[in-house]
Amino acid sequence: MPHLILILILTAAAFAKDPLPRRAWFGAQLAPATSEQLAASTERKFDTGVALPNVFPGSSAAEGGIMSGDILLTANGLPLRGPQDVGPLLKKQGAGADIVFEVLRADKVMSKIVHLKEAPRETSDEFEIIYDAANIDGFLRRIILTKPKGDGPFPTVVLMGGLGCYSVDVAPQQPFAYRDILYNFTRNGFATVRIEKTGMGDSQGEPCAQQSFFDETHGLTEGVKSLDRFKWIDKSKMIYFGHSMGGLTSPVVYQDIPCAGIVAVATSGIDWKEYEMENNRRQLVLAGTPYDSIEIMLDTKYTAMQKLFVEHQTPDQILAQDSSLAGDLQYPAHYTFMQEVADLSLADYWKKVDAPVLFVCGTADFVVAQEEHEYARDIVNAFHPGRAEFVAIEGMDHGFTNPGTQAVAFAGTPYTELHPDFFPKVLEFCKRAIQ
Repeated sequence: MPHLILILILTAAAFAKDPLPRRAWFGAQLAPATSEQLAASTERKFDTGVALPNVFPGSSAAEGGIMSGDILLTANGLPLRGPQDVGPLLKKQGAGADIVFEVLRADKVMSKIVHLKEAPRETSDEFEIIYDAANIDGFLRRIILTKPKGDGPFPTVVLMGGLGCYSVDVAPQQPFAYRDILYNFTRNGFATVRIEKTGMGDSQGEPCAQQSFFDETHGLTEGVKSLDRFKWIDKSKMIYFGHSMGGLTSPVVYQDIPCAGIVAVATSGIDWKEYEMENNRRQLVLAGTPYDSIEIMLDTKYTAMQKLFVEHQTPDQILAQDSSLAGDLQYPAHYTFMQEVADLSLADYWKKVDAPVLFVCGTADFVVAQEEHEYARDIVNAFHPGRAEFVAIEGMDHGFTNPGTQAVAFAGTPYTELHPDFFPKVLEFCKRAIQ
């Protein structure tokens, strides 16, 4: 019992130091409700809603009587258009609030009151997990750190994640590849850092969806600068782990804060406009699209990119001229973000990276190509011979799993566990990079 009391006291003390209020937690996987699901209602007709494939035990949703398979129709009387409405709703209401949901279960519509609890925090008996925050341009941004046992200083891995607006602070009940990778690093003697995007999770600041590419890299840079206060972090042995778009942000952040090495996984080293054309063609083929249709669709994509990326028109300006291009202007980030990415000369950034770099691509990745990683490796080595290397992971997809082929991955493979060959290769490189 004394040991339990001590653990509880230490845990409470750690939480008390957290300068950023914890967000509300609903506790369910979210998906757009299909027209077939909504048509089940025999009481009223609904056009939109949020499907709940999985409600987590002990969550706010579960304790409010909501079950896996339910459809959320309205919240406090307002229609829910899709999963994108839930996050802002929870952020606005906050932990401790009650929300009245209309729920479709089978063919019946019912009312459920959900009392919002605080989001759960990650815990571990193997190492310390610290919830902190960095003041970035006057707003607190959530930072989650993992620290091996001992005083340090420890080599440190900084996560630089992929494109889009999502939280790196995921409920422990949910599978999360980034977390599994970072935990593996900490089990092997590395501290790790996750810097939340603006407005996501607990973070304050403007909505992530309004950020440009250089807004995002600025936030990452300022977040890394804030690590100076953690004396157990050895910034001379810092590794940037860039996944997908993070493989583009890593060399940009390096210009302001050099590091001991960069791991760039499932990324691209070629011009973005060229990348989009190749990626679209690859995925249209995997989808079984007739080849004559593929060329027509790519021609339309080329027109949209010319207007957006070369002429720097806004989506509204483009659609005013040609509304048929709407589907080719859909991105998981603000259009200014994508315009800045399209303007990047990656070679100008990579040539200034005088540190070991590991490029990694899975053979089942249908989002990027092996050749793009080899090209990026060659850029680095052209200016700093022998600094960069490339590793192909047989059967790994874009999300670190092991579906085996692009076709299987394209059909859909939810994350369950890391490809067994991936982390050992990355760890071996990182250990060499910090020597």
